[in-house]
Amino acid sequence: MTAKPRKEHILIVDDSPDTLDILQQNLSSRGHKVAGVPGASEALELLARESFDLVLTDMKMPGMNGIDLTRAVRDRYPDIEVMMITGYATVESAVEALKTGAEEYLTKPFTDEELFAAVERVLGKLRARREARAAARGRFGLIGESAGMRRAFVAMEQASRRTGPVLILGEAGTGRRAAVHATCVQKSAAPRLTLTFDCNHPTGFQPGEGSLGLDKGAVLYFKDLDQAEPSVQARIMRLIEKQTRKEVRIFLAADSDLPLIVGNGMFNADLYNLLTASIIALPPVRERANDSVLLAEHFITRLAERAGREVPRLTSQALRAIRAYPWPGNVEELRAAVTGAALRTGGSTIDLKDFPMPFRDALGGLAERSLAEAEADHILHVLAYVGGHRGRAAEILGIDRKTLREKLKALKSGR
Repeated sequence: MTAKPRKEHILIVDDSPDTLDILQQNLSSRGHKVAGVPGASEALELLARESFDLVLTDMKMPGMNGIDLTRAVRDRYPDIEVMMITGYATVESAVEALKTGAEEYLTKPFTDEELFAAVERVLGKLRARREARAAARGRFGLIGESAGMRRAFVAMEQASRRTGPVLILGEAGTGRRAAVHATCVQKSAAPRLTLTFDCNHPTGFQPGEGSLGLDKGAVLYFKDLDQAEPSVQARIMRLIEKQTRKEVRIFLAADSDLPLIVGNGMFNADLYNLLTASIIALPPVRERANDSVLLAEHFITRLAERAGREVPRLTSQALRAIRAYPWPGNVEELRAAVTGAALRTGGSTIDLKDFPMPFRDALGGLAERSLAEAEADHILHVLAYVGGHRGRAAEILGIDRKTLREKLKALKSGR
């Protein structure tokens, strides 16, 4: 079931009531959702509460003018297009408007056809960018436009052309298993994980070196390689040496600090050297803030498609918070928070209030509380997120279990 198409939302800013009324009527008649305000300050207030696709602003207005408004929109809301209109056209003003970030520059008086054509050109460019993002997501099964994710995509393409083992480095929740599928799908329409092994449990990996009997094209996936005991590391190394000759694909996932563990002598250097020929590094969400918005929109769209509903919009406050929050649980935490908010709202927009409290703190509530209070709330949030599993919570928090126990004990005693 596909999601219902979303009407584009246009904000008109003009200090002339007559012009404002005419523009609203004309653009509404073309099926757009339109709002109008008489000045830049009102526009910024509305942009902070609602999500828009296009701002259509007059250039000369009392107080903040259209140039300054354009600059503010570009700084705060990079995914919103801006179109300038003016009755005082000069070459200099047109150049300034375009340099500031306006996509189109329309001179009064203009016909309805000229207005519609200019608006459609701007929205067409916006749609094209969004479609390009969707195409990239569909091709890889992963989402991201940041430099770190672009490097990961290149590494996946390179790994798809090789037959040796592939090492996937990244924190828990960054999509390590998805990277296996994304790499395999380059050559197969239906990639599958033939066998999965948990390196953290020696009993989870007991096959003899030649006893697997795997067919050509089989895929093995070893998770938590960095936690493997020395005996398990040795068996994995022998298996790699045998299975790669049968064209069996082997993927091994480890935390991003694996090179440090190797340097400290806590991991088999020979095994690590065997894996360095093909490495896919997945960055944490906190290092790719703009990608967090793409991820959020993807999860919301997927939920709406399953329900056959119109895709709700994230308000500007929610978007800023999504970018600001560090997401210690990475993609999985973001998915849970966003889909939960979408289910709670039931309306056409998803606002900051629809998210859990630790997330809402990202917009500044933390500044009003002590570090100890903020840390306590964050620990309890992560524990709730993982269903009370202390080992998983410690991993997400980046501390060992003993430290987590001590912090929980302190919280319980009220210190």
